[in-house]
Amino acid sequence: MLRAFVDDSGSGGDSPWFVLAGYLGTVADWDAFDSEWQEVLCAEPRIEYFKMKQAERLRDQFEGFTPEQRDAKINALIDVILKRARQAVYVRAKQKDYDEIVKTQVPEMWDNAYFFLFPAFVTCCTSLEKWFGNSEPIHFVFDSHERFENPSKQLYNQILGAPVLAGRIVNVDYEDDKQFLPLQAADLLAWQVRRAFSFPQEKRRAHYDRANSCAWPPYSYILSRQDLQQGVDLMEQRARDYAQSLGVPLSAVQPWKNKGKGGQ
Repeated sequence: MLRAFVDDSGSGGDSPWFVLAGYLGTVADWDAFDSEWQEVLCAEPRIEYFKMKQAERLRDQFEGFTPEQRDAKINALIDVILKRARQAVYVRAKQKDYDEIVKTQVPEMWDNAYFFLFPAFVTCCTSLEKWFGNSEPIHFVFDSHERFENPSKQLYNQILGAPVLAGRIVNVDYEDDKQFLPLQAADLLAWQVRRAFSFPQEKRRAHYDRANSCAWPPYSYILSRQDLQQGVDLMEQRARDYAQSLGVPLSAVQPWKNKGKGGQ
């Protein structure tokens, strides 16, 4: 069995790109990961946990660090990732595309690009395993998020029957990144990916390149405008089928559209 640890970046809607990113690896390697990651955290200058946003700003856990100390700490953490993770995987969508195509077409509960990237990420990972000729199922662990967790579990139940996922998923869980340390590695990758594509005028960061340099080549996928429209069309067809089954007009099961904006 493999495990994928996944985090998001840009979920606030104020970033040009929204990213879901994480690492695939074996259970044995992830079991060994914790002690090695913790050793780096505890090395002077010590931090209790890792957040890339804090490292970038030299705040909170990185208060008092010099930029050189910060960079050395990140590099040491990436060394652990490269030793234990098999592959970096990330999917991304332009926030502008999402706002123009999806935003007014879905109820408030589902109004976030996360719910389009979530099935894309899961499908990418399972497809990669089949592409490389492996048959190991994957246990997905996402960073806990109050807004995303319950809807994502509903979405997971809906997509579980898809042929491409048959027998490929063990489970999808949401956990605390302070308790499940590989989620901190996913945070590092997600931030680096979002930064790299949101600020193309910046020189590409060495940490981005290193974080993507696992034993297997990184895999990325961009949700196109067509992908987003297909997702909206599928939701619309399901709404039509549901309305027909109830014998009511479509507007009765899509009250948010009557308001001209997202709403439950």
